[in-house]
Amino acid sequence: VAFDGTHIWVANSVTNTVTKINAATGDVVDTIRVGGNLYGVAFDGTHIWVTNYFDGTVSKINAATNAVVDTIDVGVGPWGVAFDGTHIWVANSVTNTVTKINAATGDVVDTIDVGTNPRGVAFDGTHIWVTNYLNKSVSKINAATGVAPVATIDVGTFPFGVAFDGTHIWVANSGTNTVTKIPAG
Repeated sequence: VAFDGTHIWVANSVTNTVTKINAATGDVVDTIRVGGNLYGVAFDGTHIWVTNYFDGTVSKINAATNAVVDTIDVGVGPWGVAFDGTHIWVANSVTNTVTKINAATGDVVDTIDVGTNPRGVAFDGTHIWVTNYLNKSVSKINAATGVAPVATIDVGTFPFGVAFDGTHIWVANSGTNTVTKIPAG
């Protein structure tokens, strides 16, 4: 789920669609067909980005017109997606990588190795945080340089979701029914 300031965007993995909902009224505005088995969705200020797990792609949708304007190849099994102000970051769960995409051009800038079965992605203003589902860890990547993770931090079993609250990174560990709180700095 993502919010664009007016609408809620929901990735529907079974129907291969994205639903656009008016946040004020709850009315469905549109349903847009994209790739296969959607998981992640993010907003970059102009476009909605959706991961297409079965297709190994990410779809770029114009949030104003609801048109799919680009489909970009990434790694196998794209899951989570985040925006850092300039780039889109996609966690590729099967290839154990994160793809960095120039949001303006759609060009793939880099592909970075992370832990096993990455799922969630978050941006803290400086770093990209990626949950490694089968490694019980999160990878911390410098967003500006995009080099190999600057740190790998152990968390609970099967870390899935990740979020930034302005000070800390929060990781939901689905295998232990716990949440890990990490200072972002």
